[in-house]
Amino acid sequence: AITMLFYTKKNYKIFSLWLKTPSIPNKTYVGRNPKWYNNLNIDTKYKNLVRSIHAENWHNVIFYLKYYPADETYEVIRSYFQSVYNYKLKQKNLADIPYNDKQHIVFTLIFYLLIDENEIQKKAIFRSYDHDIYEVGIKESCLPVQPVYKTLPEKLKYPIKNSIGCFPLARYNLKNITLKELYWYHWEYCCYNCPLWRERFDKYKITIDHDNKAIRFEDDDEYEEFSEQYYYENDEQSKKVQEKNIGDIPKISLQTWIESIN
Repeated sequence: AITMLFYTKKNYKIFSLWLKTPSIPNKTYVGRNPKWYNNLNIDTKYKNLVRSIHAENWHNVIFYLKYYPADETYEVIRSYFQSVYNYKLKQKNLADIPYNDKQHIVFTLIFYLLIDENEIQKKAIFRSYDHDIYEVGIKESCLPVQPVYKTLPEKLKYPIKNSIGCFPLARYNLKNITLKELYWYHWEYCCYNCPLWRERFDKYKITIDHDNKAIRFEDDDEYEEFSEQYYYENDEQSKKVQEKNIGDIPKISLQTWIESIN
């Protein structure tokens, strides 16, 4: 499924539009209603919603979708496209779709039904997938490195993307400590939030010291055993290796990020 998703056509407009949170409409449709509207069998309170859809006024569409309940707007949307575009749309129950943001689903449906047909990828793309090659790669990546401190230089293949500064990263909210200090001196404490590392730690008798951001081993022999397997000497690694983990990520706007991935 991931390989199919990777090769399919992408459109980031829905993502970027839905992040907007308009507080008021930018246009109210008054005066004589168009003929197509008079043919609709909908409550008049949705007039500005359907007219905004017809005009592709996304600011208004998003405002009204976030204002009204999703199950109501879904029925309005079905009525609009069946009447105006003569589309035959199957009845769906939004509650059956395993995604909590139902308003987002309705917005995506509107956008999809209005998009130029040439922009829609109708044929499924199938890519050959060799699971044996995948398994070989996984096994190789999991092979231990000796001495242990060479693990990061050998296994750390890719840096964190530095163009994700539009998101609320935890590093932007650090107080009284730097990211480097966390990485050098408190890496065990930070790693404990990772399921894989938590499993590794929980094999031993430990205590979580939140005040000092540390993992305390109750038995010295157990600590030595753990260190022999996982003490990667973060603070002793080269600058190149360290920057792959904690490189600078400047804050940027969401629009800048979207432009960078288009």
